[in-house]
Amino acid sequence: MPLDDLVKSAIATALAGGRVALAHFRDPNLQVETKADGTPVTEGDLRAEEAALSVLRGLHPGHAILTEETGERAGDPGHRWTLDPIDGTRSYCRGLCAWATLVGLVVDGEPTVGAVYAPALDQLAVAWRGGGAWLNGQPIRVSDRARVEDAVLSIGSLDLLPGLPWGERAFRLMGRAFACRGFSDAIAHLEVARGHADAMIDPRGKPWDFAPIAILIREAGGRFTSLSGDPGFDQGDALVSNGALHDELLRALAAG
Repeated sequence: MPLDDLVKSAIATALAGGRVALAHFRDPNLQVETKADGTPVTEGDLRAEEAALSVLRGLHPGHAILTEETGERAGDPGHRWTLDPIDGTRSYCRGLCAWATLVGLVVDGEPTVGAVYAPALDQLAVAWRGGGAWLNGQPIRVSDRARVEDAVLSIGSLDLLPGLPWGERAFRLMGRAFACRGFSDAIAHLEVARGHADAMIDPRGKPWDFAPIAILIREAGGRFTSLSGDPGFDQGDALVSNGALHDELLRALAAG
């Protein structure tokens, strides 16, 4: 199947999920529950995943799918979709706009297509291997800043840092940076891809969080690795950057 069709499928799936999530956003009666892993889930998450899955399974019934809320669906392992109906549920359930629906396609183990739809911000980012990165139909690219002292740095889940072995080193990086700003995860990654921020340290994430981000950042000219420097998207954490800062940030986080 031509990659163009797969890109269209990612967009259609992200739009379907995001629009349903938006319909529940800021609902004063929105119920928030806590999952077994301690993270929140809302009716918006569940209904958005249901809508996105309906579209995706109709388009590609033979492909494998991994979603945040309902798990794995068997299929062709060479074409595995990932779906996060609401990345940034903590923001979503408090009425903050920094959340997005994430759709990724992993082909033979490599992130190949990604769609990031932030409906409350009216932003749709799309990337595919060899096709570049795009935001609302316009090409985007990472910055060229090469010094931490000139960089805007974002760090996700700041509450986790005190318990992490590299947490204190991350705090020192914040002090060196031109600015450190916290955004919900996918939104921070998108700001790196479009060149407004220069790097994002993400201490926690799953394949559905990182598969679409990996291809977006790489096609925008940046780098995506784990915090140990592994290029895989399923290591549980991530460092995204404009590329010029990447090695220095890895060294600073790993230093004793």
